[in-house]
Amino acid sequence: MATSELPLGATKSSPLGIGEIEIASTFEPAVVLENLRARGREWRASAVPEDLRPYNVTNLTADVSGSEFALRWVGTNSPFYSPVCFGVVERTAQGSRIKARFKRDMKAIQPILFLFSLAILQFASDRSVVTGILLVAWVLILASMARGRNHKGPLLARLIDVLTIAAQQKPADGSPFSSTMSTNGP
Repeated sequence: MATSELPLGATKSSPLGIGEIEIASTFEPAVVLENLRARGREWRASAVPEDLRPYNVTNLTADVSGSEFALRWVGTNSPFYSPVCFGVVERTAQGSRIKARFKRDMKAIQPILFLFSLAILQFASDRSVVTGILLVAWVLILASMARGRNHKGPLLARLIDVLTIAAQQKPADGSPFSSTMSTNGP
């Protein structure tokens, strides 16, 4: 069997760890993408499982654009350890395939690094006690965020669960879209 064709429901991870995963599905890409959107709508603060509550997760966002998607945990968890899933749903002869990769959300980390670099620049241009204290404060904040609890494992496992469910769960009414709604009045 070629590596590009996986049995339905099978996954493949990269040799570098859990950087990439593939999940085959019998459903069309539109169904899988709608299932991902639905997972994002379901995971609100009241529906977050108990095992994720210690990690300060309040919900899951699912951004879908065309055949691409991004899944992110939202909450007060550290952006250094909160994995984000980026991927694409491709059409195959048997249905579709989710190709996803996991990494840090650089959009969340960039503002922190930008403010840290401003503190360094300020200290380089004005070596006063106040800017020195500011720089030390930023170093401590950055170090505590980077050194914080590494809870990537449970959050990553739940993202993989979300992908697997989206690939295997049948839509409630047999279509990826909600029921039709009449706009012609009552």
